[in-house]
Amino acid sequence: MAITRIESVTYGVDELADSIRFVEDFGLARIDTSNDRVVFATPANQSLRLVAAQARDLPEGLETGSTLRELIWGVDSIASLDALHNTLSRDRAVRVDGEGVLHTHDETGYAIGFALAQPLPIGEIRRGGDGAGRAQGVRDDLFYWNRTFDAYTRARVLRLARVTLDIPEAGRDAAIDFYRHRLGFELAASAPGAGSFLRCGAGVGRHGLRLSERANRPGINRIAFEVGDLDDLIAGGNFMGAQGWQGSRRLDRDRSGANVFRCFDAPCGGRFEYAAERDPANERGGVRFREMLSRQDPVSVAMRVDGMSY
Repeated sequence: MAITRIESVTYGVDELADSIRFVEDFGLARIDTSNDRVVFATPANQSLRLVAAQARDLPEGLETGSTLRELIWGVDSIASLDALHNTLSRDRAVRVDGEGVLHTHDETGYAIGFALAQPLPIGEIRRGGDGAGRAQGVRDDLFYWNRTFDAYTRARVLRLARVTLDIPEAGRDAAIDFYRHRLGFELAASAPGAGSFLRCGAGVGRHGLRLSERANRPGINRIAFEVGDLDDLIAGGNFMGAQGWQGSRRLDRDRSGANVFRCFDAPCGGRFEYAAERDPANERGGVRFREMLSRQDPVSVAMRVDGMSY
């Protein structure tokens, strides 16, 4: 079984118009529209679906109002789909739709599924300087980007990088074990009281899933979209604010990862995050642990690094 990435997310929404405007302002391209649903896509060929909450084909949500209804993971082969079907059907209902997509539920009750991944190349990601994040000039012992700034006013969303799901504290261990031992995810980082970061078994990102028990209830927390660089993140944040969308007032850095990010409250549920990956992991293995010093002060943490450099 080789899960490679998030393939699609589906939201059930009470008011389509506001959610459509939000997603378009955020930077996703609309590719299909019908009476009760709209489909958007990333350049990497992942889809985000907004569906009217009363649609009869939607899975049940785990919270009231507009929220995430289903999360589909992409796998590397038909053989992997068959293996997932066989192992999961031993203790839960698994449905196969007309397109060969598997549909089931995880330990928390979230509707999840699996489909053959169909990625598209997104081209070279400019990180500044020579394209690899290295500066091209030195002056007074400081490094500078010796190039002309490419001006733009909208974020270039590249791909759907990860999802954060809230879970009850009582079900934390079972939820993590399901993704690790039944679906082949790797534990990349853990912060008891804040969440566990899990990497797709065959993925290339630092992590594709975060399970957070901080809210002590099920519900969508956020989904993160990778953008080209910090300039995209700044431009996207400025544009979203100018359109009247509410969210974090400043940039922040993921203490358990390597990305700079900014979030906005999404009318379809949870938050959408712009994430600029500054130094993605190139090697696998090792787990980063951290302990919460305070629930009220999640940034104040003590860290212990085992087997992985950051």
